[in-house]
Amino acid sequence: MKDQTKIIAALFIGAIAGAALGVLLAPEKGETLRDGFTEYIEDLVDSSKNKLRATRDELKDYSKSILNDAKQRVKETVNQVNL
Repeated sequence: MKDQTKIIAALFIGAIAGAALGVLLAPEKGETLRDGFTEYIEDLVDSSKNKLRATRDELKDYSKSILNDAKQRVKETVNQVNL
């Protein structure tokens, strides 16, 4: 999970740096640039939210799997002790 967090952070930082460079180096008028920048940020936020939701869902599934496995092992151990 730590690798995914690092990747998300790197993508986010790269996107911010790219946006900042785009603002500094863009030959467009200010209003046009701001509109494009706003659209870009909104898209970035949406994609980040989607990735976070997917990661959250994966974590839920993984934790349920671990919990079910632990319950099964406890049941097996109790059955062995009762024999």
